Amino acid sequence: MINIDDIESKYDSDGSFELKSQSQSNEDGNNKTRRPRFSVFNEQTDMKKSKFEIGLKFTSVIIFRLAVRIQAIMDGRDVYFKKNDTRRVKVKYRSCDWQLFGSKMQDENTFQIKIVSDEHTCERVFHNKNMISRLASKLFVDKVRKTPSMTVHELMTKVNEELNVDFSLKQEYRTLRKVRDTIQGSYDKQYTMLESFCGELRRANPGFTVFIEIDIDEDGVSRFRKLYMCLEPIKRDFLAGCRKWIGLDGCFLKGPYGGQLLSAVGMDDDNKMFPLAMSVVGAENYDNWNWFLGLLVQDLKIEDSSCWCIMTDKQKGLLQAVRDKLPQAEHRYCVQHLYTNFKQMHRGLALKDRLWRCARVSYMTQFKAKMEIMNQESKDAYAWLDEKDPNTWSMAHFKIGLDCNILVNNMCESFNSVILKARSLPIIGLLCPAIFDILEKAKKEQCICICYYAGTMKYQICYPFGDQFVVDLGSKTCTCRKWQLRGTPYGHAVAAIYKRRDKPEKNVAPIYWKSTYMKSYEPMLNPIYRPNLWVPVDLPPMKPPKYRKTPGRPTKGEEKGTR
Repeated sequence: MINIDDIESKYDSDGSFELKSQSQSNEDGNNKTRRPRFSVFNEQTDMKKSKFEIGLKFTSVIIFRLAVRIQAIMDGRDVYFKKNDTRRVKVKYRSCDWQLFGSKMQDENTFQIKIVSDEHTCERVFHNKNMISRLASKLFVDKVRKTPSMTVHELMTKVNEELNVDFSLKQEYRTLRKVRDTIQGSYDKQYTMLESFCGELRRANPGFTVFIEIDIDEDGVSRFRKLYMCLEPIKRDFLAGCRKWIGLDGCFLKGPYGGQLLSAVGMDDDNKMFPLAMSVVGAENYDNWNWFLGLLVQDLKIEDSSCWCIMTDKQKGLLQAVRDKLPQAEHRYCVQHLYTNFKQMHRGLALKDRLWRCARVSYMTQFKAKMEIMNQESKDAYAWLDEKDPNTWSMAHFKIGLDCNILVNNMCESFNSVILKARSLPIIGLLCPAIFDILEKAKKEQCICICYYAGTMKYQICYPFGDQFVVDLGSKTCTCRKWQLRGTPYGHAVAAIYKRRDKPEKNVAPIYWKSTYMKSYEPMLNPIYRPNLWVPVDLPPMKPPKYRKTPGRPTKGEEKGTR
């Protein structure tokens, strides 16, 4: 067996150790020494299936160390680095004589394996000291990228299934945080990029309204305070064709720095949600709502507010802000929110039915009759409801001419539900328009499909684990029914389309065609450049707001109706 210690002594004596090649003769009979052709390690494809052999080349010693550690984890071997510097690395196993030696090549900036000993004799270990969160994040970054909603416990299950190694819950939390920082960028870094991001939005979409306010702390550091943005194409489209109805609501942000997202949502002619403007602030209070509404009134150029309707959930500070900025607008309260407060003291299905009947009636005499029935049912419930201004919750008291009889603020609740996952993202990821590329996902899913041509444009799709389906490209159907239900080819159909040497983009339903989309929403929001092409802003780097830890255990959800 080759002794690596002898190799190291030779390496130290002349400063290098190169693999020798045999002399070969050319046609003229002259002997020339030719460097043998050795394999080159590909860090993109070979990292999880490394096969160490003499002469294998690495671009740097860092890649070599990473490959050794990852392969040790994959094989369940506990290795350590007996010698470890920028010029040479000696690796040994703790429980057997297996050894590996690599060094930097003499004439080029390449790291190469010089010695690999025979097969090891040690047993698999489950507590591997090389299994740290930094390495685990590199191993599982692709899986989290494919499943952004992956939880810590789901990640722990994948680690146990694929690596069969002990990994603590604390390590899992650190791993998932590092993976998401790699994918999305860290929270702190995105705050430093925020002003450049806003500048890029203004460049790509002239007329785009974006405002940022900062605070200067006692150390002279610029810290984020609040942000407002209103998309210019959406603003123009809202004024051109939507009703003069605006729902206002706020929700908590779930990042490490907290805060609130204030939103203004409109409603189109088909009673569909139409997001209009949003703002990121530290807390939900009068000052922030007044600032948000002031900018919104300027954007929409509202001079006469008498023809506008505002729907709210009676948030903190919002009532007075609406009175100040939109004094003549009809201000309605969400009846569902009203009932949530009502049932805390007056329970029962009968009282619930009476309240909603009072809210839904459309003329005064019927409203009075319904209120009288409520009084006969429960005098306390009648007294509680009679204290509320009926102009804010009863349809019988609403203005005519607004073409809107909506009683609940479901548009804002739907908007908050849509952005639920985005509320945990860093600041730029939260504000960027989210466009899910369905076809790209289907292209990735087709990679595990095995496709057989059956004839007459029909294909049999098989899975390695036993499932099989039939795809008919002629009728654009699949036995899984996903193509018919969604209108875009799923993974099975994409596999058949590729087998036919066609493109998935040509096999979507007409509703997904660009021409159809452009007819539905015009004007268009222009795309922006990637972050490394943004124009730098000549301002001090912005820091995130100071973290304020609230007392007690963090809540998982907000209790409605407690404001």
